[in-house]
Amino acid sequence: MGLPWHVCVGLRGRHCRSRDLGLPEQREYTTNVITGILVLGGLYSFVQLLLEPRRIFNRKILPRLAKALRPFHPTKEELASYLERFKRASFKIGKKVKPEVLWDAIQNVDRESSGAFQAP
Repeated sequence: MGLPWHVCVGLRGRHCRSRDLGLPEQREYTTNVITGILVLGGLYSFVQLLLEPRRIFNRKILPRLAKALRPFHPTKEELASYLERFKRASFKIGKKVKPEVLWDAIQNVDRESSGAFQAP
């Protein structure tokens, strides 16, 4: 029998064989757990990368676009028409913006602006 695992760790692996570092089942279980954690972390990161452009659009671009269009008082049909034109012309805004979402954002800007005093 070899040295106990805590002695091998203290010796930093000197004078120890690989079988001295624990039972094979323990090493296999530990390896599986670490691999599982790394795979889940990688999948989570990948999903976040895919969702990031949509979050930036909804948080930054859509409110500004709605605020800019508010003075024109567009109808739903006008918004849909222009977004369709942009889509046919291969502009990204025509692909990213849905008329219903933009209409709701414009309506929300109207509600927010008709509320209480807002500091500049």
